[in-house]
Amino acid sequence: MKTVTLPTGERVPAFGLGTWHMGERAAARGEEIAALQHGIDRGIGLIDTAEMYGEGGAERLVGEAIKGRRDAIAACERSLRRLGVEALDLYLLHWRGRVPLAETVEAFEHLRAAGKIRHWGVSNFDCADMEELLAVAAGEVCSTNQVLYNLSRRGIEWDLEPFCRERGMSIIAYSPLDLPHVRVVTARPRVEEALDLLGDRPFVGAHAPAFPVRTNPTFTGTVTLLPVTETNVTSPAPNTTSWTCRKSAGILATPWM
Repeated sequence: MKTVTLPTGERVPAFGLGTWHMGERAAARGEEIAALQHGIDRGIGLIDTAEMYGEGGAERLVGEAIKGRRDAIAACERSLRRLGVEALDLYLLHWRGRVPLAETVEAFEHLRAAGKIRHWGVSNFDCADMEELLAVAAGEVCSTNQVLYNLSRRGIEWDLEPFCRERGMSIIAYSPLDLPHVRVVTARPRVEEALDLLGDRPFVGAHAPAFPVRTNPTFTGTVTLLPVTETNVTSPAPNTTSWTCRKSAGILATPWM
């Protein structure tokens, strides 16, 4: 969209929406709000209003139309400036807040229509959250859900992972390394010795078909990794990350610990 540069250097859209005569008729309220939101969803970021329009009614309409969107849009604009880029490939709602999901989704769709983000997703959503998200307009556009997932925290395997997989939605696993809960057995014991060593605790033999994978989605204790040889594994990080990514075709990993 064509822009005009202000004396401060800030650029504003050259095309906007006027609100004269809006807010004057209660019967037209819904239609007027919908018209404003329709324009916003298509990238219009300039709205002209005044306190005398409808004796403040127009301003209240504008406030209703942008409710919940302004914060998300402003946050995205700040991220773009800090990163020094014109658009983001993926933008996530980090945690649910007090803003209704429908308003957040509208804001994300506005950003997408304006070309400022290519895709959007959510983070830390459980199945109930996802069902609520999919029930709102454009909720199905959600690309991914970022959640805690690793060898010792596997609760999503019961419900959330299948839920997202069935709907073609990826999962981004954060904290896939789970270093505080992982230790490595640097020797290569026989399977029988490994079972005696580990008892009922789950373990994974990384790249070792001879080592059965015994895991429990409710397990929260210490995970022991059994390397293929005595020398090829010096850190649990490659194994834990590899396990997370290979567990399902729709899971991505973003290691930090």
